Amino acid sequence: MAITVSTVLYPQVTDRDWGSRNGLRPLNTTISFKGSVPATRIRLMDVPLKVSITLPQECAGITPVVNLGPLDFMYCGRSLLSVLCSRQEEMQKLKIPLPFLPLHPSFNPYNTQSWVRLMNSVQRWLLTEVVNRQSLEWVWGCEAFWMAYVAAYPEFPYGKWTHWSPKISPKGCFLQDWLAKRDAVVLGEDTLVFGDNADYISARCAIWGRLQELISLVYDRSIVATST
Repeated sequence: MAITVSTVLYPQVTDRDWGSRNGLRPLNTTISFKGSVPATRIRLMDVPLKVSITLPQECAGITPVVNLGPLDFMYCGRSLLSVLCSRQEEMQKLKIPLPFLPLHPSFNPYNTQSWVRLMNSVQRWLLTEVVNRQSLEWVWGCEAFWMAYVAAYPEFPYGKWTHWSPKISPKGCFLQDWLAKRDAVVLGEDTLVFGDNADYISARCAIWGRLQELISLVYDRSIVATST
């Protein structure tokens, strides 16, 4: 007998970067599974899951797009946050001036240009304001830069992307984790790779969540400015 579980979600309505009509912000949803099945009876890759999305009649002009990614990919970068959180008292004492915060009210975590602008702002801050490259400020800033950079160019190190300053090394917890998983996300015997822009939504949503956690370590105000 098939088991069906349902829930009601409430995505936010947005009128930015979606044309002349309102749209719905993407949702980053995880699905976990409790219990087990005998290994001799069924292979994990043979388990079909049916996901249905029902929109109200007033949203008839919107078509849901479902993107799939394994949990460890969606939430890469946790190790970095664990390290910085363990030194949170030091981070809070730094009182880092962050001229790129709060983000402009038009910032859209699912829009390429929003991430490009943030990436450039963080890079400029690192190169002009942070002197000691062995400091926590530099470590924090580099992690923020690579999160913004990867969100701007989700195909990195493949596809098209812009060069960054050679003073910013391509290393760090987040970037190492991303590169290890970006080549191919292996699911059993199959390989999942990015296909088109629709596949970027889940990655950007996950990175946005990680970036907010990273920023909250040193910045206690609203990350995105409110419209005036």
